[in-house]
Amino acid sequence: MIVAEREMERREHLIWADRPRRAARRTPLVRAAFGMVYAGFAVVWIVLAAGLQDGVFEPPDDPLAYIFPAIGLPFLAIGLWITISAFRGGGPGGAPVYALSDRRALLLAPGRPVVGVYLADIEDVTIVEQPDGAGDIVFAGRRIPADFAFRGVARVNAVATEIATARGLASAS
Repeated sequence: MIVAEREMERREHLIWADRPRRAARRTPLVRAAFGMVYAGFAVVWIVLAAGLQDGVFEPPDDPLAYIFPAIGLPFLAIGLWITISAFRGGGPGGAPVYALSDRRALLLAPGRPVVGVYLADIEDVTIVEQPDGAGDIVFAGRRIPADFAFRGVARVNAVATEIATARGLASAS
């Protein structure tokens, strides 16, 4: 993948790169639904606090009464942000790219900084395989972020073998 090749350091060689399966990326729909419900409650709050009662809008006489509906605006903004951020990067080019080189494992997510860990820093690799042969590869080590993992990898055992081989080469050099 061209995106992964651009991140290679000098004399570093790309071994494997891929995107997660689409099934691994369904959670944004749940997050978007939550955001819509959250924003919907904020809209109800704002409308009712502004004076809409029994289908008739009655503006308040006191100018300070406009503060009460304004309290709902930050909640509306948060709900819209949750909804929009769930779909941001959700298009065909929006999935993260996982890459393995002879030196590093890389996670390239759109709109986020590249996260790379050196193979020599990996202390443990956990594989979670599903019946269809896909699965997750979770990395562990003192210098590795707690959530660093390749999720939704199509042929998880083949990729795990590549990682083990690359780790052996990295520790030998």
